Amino acid sequence: MAIEFRCTQCQKLLRTPSGTSGKDARCPQCGAIVKIPELTQIGNLPAEASALASTGGGNPYAAPAPFRSPSGADEPRHELRPTRIEIGDVLSRTWDVFKVRWLACLGATWGVPLIVALAILPLVGIYVLVGLQNEDDPLPWVFGGIGLGVAALGIGTFMALGLHAFMLRVARGQDLAARDLFGEGALVVSAILTVLIVAVAVSVGVALFVVPGVIVALMFSQFMNVMVDERVGVVESLRLSMRFTEGNKVTLFLLWLLMAAINSIAGSLTCGLSTVVVAPFTSLLGSVTYLAMTGQNTASPEPVERERPLSSVP
Repeated sequence: MAIEFRCTQCQKLLRTPSGTSGKDARCPQCGAIVKIPELTQIGNLPAEASALASTGGGNPYAAPAPFRSPSGADEPRHELRPTRIEIGDVLSRTWDVFKVRWLACLGATWGVPLIVALAILPLVGIYVLVGLQNEDDPLPWVFGGIGLGVAALGIGTFMALGLHAFMLRVARGQDLAARDLFGEGALVVSAILTVLIVAVAVSVGVALFVVPGVIVALMFSQFMNVMVDERVGVVESLRLSMRFTEGNKVTLFLLWLLMAAINSIAGSLTCGLSTVVVAPFTSLLGSVTYLAMTGQNTASPEPVERERPLSSVP
């Protein structure tokens, strides 16, 4: 009978053959050295696992139920670790989640732009009416346009933060609610400033023979995920995005190209109808990619047999 338990460092569910209880082994996910527990000695669990069990988490070494979140709200969060990602692994993990939670992905991906449009539409109407009442005066058009742009940026950024937070919950297998899309108001100002900084940096890079602009865009591509996941400000979100994308820029670029090609080919074959599905999948892919490059687990509906066995330490 195999022994199943969680790494005390990264919380990954692990499996090792029977008869190895009490031995030291290396976690294949984070490399930590962990002691393999006895099957029947729940009282001898490591400190972190004992704390989880005592707070009502049950046996942390039990096999998870189908599609259990590997890092639920009540489980300890481990330190984010820059991790090299692979295209096949990221796509596979995204598909595992998407085929179970596709409806939530579709609703959030298409619901957010609809909400933004409905929020901005009345402002556009007011702008046009005020402008028409002052046809001979260009100032209402100018200042009204600036105000409309600022409002659109604020609303769009607020909903973009909500979408990123929502999709991270989807990728982790956590419980979902519509209100999750509207809980990031405290980060709006920081996000707007970061968006403007990144836009200027990318524009300058594009002006310098395009390639530098692509590199900058890749380097800062994770700032919004970092912001909603770690609750950090402008400087820290940019710094962490640079840290996590180090060594992953080429893979990220290839993922972008692959999804663009899939969307283009599928769109041409279906007269654009495939976008209804491809766009939500791409949105989830971004969240799964972030979790993968920061060393975090994603929810998986697959049986525990897919877990890699521990490597014994001599």
